[in-house]
Amino acid sequence: MVLLQNVGLTQLHTAAAMQNTLRSPLCALVLLCWHLIGGYLIGADSNIPLCERLLIPLLRDYPQGALVLFFAARLCVVTAQIDNGIAYLNKSVAAQSLWRQYHHVCFWELMFAHAYERDWAKATYYAKQLYEENKWSRATYAYMTAIFMHAQYDTLGVADRGYMTSLCEKVPSLRIRIAGKSIPVEKFCGMKARRYSLKGTLTLAHYELIYLWNGFNILGQKEELLKPILADIEAQMKRIESAQVRDQDDYCLCLLLKAMCFKHLQSPFQAEQCFKDIIDSESRLTDHRYLVPSSYFELALLRMDEDRLTETQQLLTKAREFKNYPLETRLHFRIHSAFEKLGVKTPSPTRL
Repeated sequence: MVLLQNVGLTQLHTAAAMQNTLRSPLCALVLLCWHLIGGYLIGADSNIPLCERLLIPLLRDYPQGALVLFFAARLCVVTAQIDNGIAYLNKSVAAQSLWRQYHHVCFWELMFAHAYERDWAKATYYAKQLYEENKWSRATYAYMTAIFMHAQYDTLGVADRGYMTSLCEKVPSLRIRIAGKSIPVEKFCGMKARRYSLKGTLTLAHYELIYLWNGFNILGQKEELLKPILADIEAQMKRIESAQVRDQDDYCLCLLLKAMCFKHLQSPFQAEQCFKDIIDSESRLTDHRYLVPSSYFELALLRMDEDRLTETQQLLTKAREFKNYPLETRLHFRIHSAFEKLGVKTPSPTRL
């Protein structure tokens, strides 16, 4: 599979380098899609210098091309140039008006871009636009609208809690099936919405969403984006610790998010302690069971950064052995990509 992937990428690189052909811009767009979206989400290495080179002739020849502007925006976002990314996305929306569904793709990116800047009102606006107009996954959009509204309430004390509650109540009925199978992201949103109905809180669900979409790799490039998030997390942890009964699921979620902040702030020891605390809490987790395999995985990446490759492989293998937790397939993709970086075949799970 890896060999075929490399062959395919080589062919795309060759065709993209051919000037004045129809193949060149098309192959360049495919490569940009892989490096800036597909590979990024599954944890594969993204070739940012290549993307910069590919975009130069595309922006020169197609300055008003909606797709070209979109990938220029995506490049800005993944390199933490959030304001430039938002500007390009708005230009991309304005570049065409025939295909409203394309606008929705841009709205998705705008939602995350504003979330990275902690502008919860604008993130809510775009999530709500998706919920009201798009039918791809209304359960997901309803949940995202609710959690960004909840973030507004946490930071500003302003939100329509009645509407937020009604959105969470609708999530289960909005879920769809494809070929008889539920969509993993919708299943996760349903679990979180049910938890809100029972406990009345969506503790740091907005930052949890950013983590699940690998957003901390973007935030971690700029301290000014990351430090306010760390402050929010620590404030939330104090509230949980001061409660009469500590919610271990919420507390461990805070630990994971705090660890990600520490990791990108070059404090690996503090990050490691957070991950180990989560692992030690495995038996006390009821809803957020994905936190333990995720902690093994993130701890493995810390070891990889330290060139402790034997430990990296052991931790990745441990993470791979967990079963039946939310968004399991998403984490398996990232684990597989990490094994590829090690040059090791991904082992089959053995945990019962």
